[in-house]
Amino acid sequence: MQARCSVIAAANPLKGNYNTTLNFNDNVDLTAPILSRFDLLAVVKDEVDEDYDDALATFVINSHMKNHPQIRKIEDNQENEQISEEQRAKELETRQAYLDQNMLANNRMNQQNPDIIPQQMLKKYLIYAKRYMKPKLSEVDQNKIT
Repeated sequence: MQARCSVIAAANPLKGNYNTTLNFNDNVDLTAPILSRFDLLAVVKDEVDEDYDDALATFVINSHMKNHPQIRKIEDNQENEQISEEQRAKELETRQAYLDQNMLANNRMNQQNPDIIPQQMLKKYLIYAKRYMKPKLSEVDQNKIT
């Protein structure tokens, strides 16, 4: 039967690690008839780097802490023009105390890297690109994609 749909699937390698000395079929426990149904097979390997993995996990946890409902509530209150400066300062102090108490130390991700684009700048760039950039594919590229 002909079906007009796309399927993206993932499979973990046998024994948890991809063995580069074996071919794809021997690394995943899928039968040849199943594999033949896929037009494209790609291997994505995770290079083990404990320092980077630890820094990335810390970054994710801290991002969740910064977006905790208590913190979001304080930030929303900061935008409220009806609260006094004293109350605003107290809420900011509460927010900072919460973050100081709960956020994890992260030396590697907190280092200022000149190649990292600040998030606000990236957002502005993406909005600009969506609005004004209209890329065109050449005929050769279209044929490759097809």
